[in-house]
Amino acid sequence: MTPFEFLSQLWQEKPEDHHILIWTHPDKRSRWFTSVASAAEYVGSVNGGRDVYVGVGLAGKDHGPTHRCASEEITGLTAMWSDLDLLSDAHSKKALPQTIQQALTILPASMPPTIIIATGNGLHCWWLFKEPYIFDSEEDRMDVARVVTRWHTMLQLTAATHGWAYDRLSDLARVFRLPSTTNFKDGAHPKPVELCRLPTADTTSRTLKNSWTTPRSPIRKPMRRLRASGPNGSRTSLWSSI
Repeated sequence: MTPFEFLSQLWQEKPEDHHILIWTHPDKRSRWFTSVASAAEYVGSVNGGRDVYVGVGLAGKDHGPTHRCASEEITGLTAMWSDLDLLSDAHSKKALPQTIQQALTILPASMPPTIIIATGNGLHCWWLFKEPYIFDSEEDRMDVARVVTRWHTMLQLTAATHGWAYDRLSDLARVFRLPSTTNFKDGAHPKPVELCRLPTADTTSRTLKNSWTTPRSPIRKPMRRLRASGPNGSRTSLWSSI
């Protein structure tokens, strides 16, 4: 999955005047784009041992090169998310799952992610909405923020039943890695960030690439219900599940 394909899945239907954040580390620089193509082109140009991230939320303006958009100023989301760490040299001080298969048991079995990205030291999971959910008021943003917090609390409690730690990264200003970039957290051992391949029930290997074109399920704002689609088009309500 290329950065353009990934960003298109996230933001192809966003309002034109809302900004996508691309953030790099260790220079801690923010770049803001209203165009998916321009954002993807920039991601492809990054070099020099930098990690590249995308914001999970939209911003209403360009906040400049040294600032990220605070959670209180995020204008919309395109998905729910989860950051699953694996036991590794980068995460050696906490009790964590040792394999991808173990880590995925933290997630509700009835709600498979639309996209899973292997980050080198863990997994970034995305449950995409049919289209970006743009907040229509501060109350709306706060309501969604509470749902996101409850979602991550549920995952944290599930992880605890296995004896594992789970970081509740529920802030709307969160940034996640992009596929086709490199994880330089351990500079001596860089790792690719890529679309995750998972075993199917018949033990053959498949890619979640088939889910890229799966229609996202509808978001019905009057009902305050966020709905997401799994990799096979299954529809689930994130609101009613948590």
